[in-house]
Amino acid sequence: MKSSALLNVMIYVINKAVFQLIGRNSRTLSRLSAKYIVDYLHSQNMVDKDNLDEESVKRAFIEDLELCDDLIYSENDGLAVLEVKNPVLRESVLMLNKENIPITVAPCIVYVYLINNIRNHKASFQKVEYDKEKNNTTWTFKIMS
Repeated sequence: MKSSALLNVMIYVINKAVFQLIGRNSRTLSRLSAKYIVDYLHSQNMVDKDNLDEESVKRAFIEDLELCDDLIYSENDGLAVLEVKNPVLRESVLMLNKENIPITVAPCIVYVYLINNIRNHKASFQKVEYDKEKNNTTWTFKIMS
């Protein structure tokens, strides 16, 4: 099994299990995951958690973890949007959306929470959409001050 297939399986299974156990109130898990991923990335010398910045987080997700070709983050009218070019996570996202299971644990959610933490904001995941033609996922979050 390729590592991308394994990652898709694990994201699907973890999110489905969390939904079955906790239900729709499982969003806190994403924020906690963001803390732990910083600790892990720091232990692997991918980021310096004491001097965390947006570029180092982006580089870790793209170059070290190889989760996509590019991450484009923008904010407008109280929303944060993350466009993910050529994402590794496609199948799991599509299946979870099809089954109407909220995505709680996923690298893109953790990435946005990290960026918003650096910017001293909070974000709440709203939706993810997949554009098959462009092979992009677009993750939308509500920003709270």
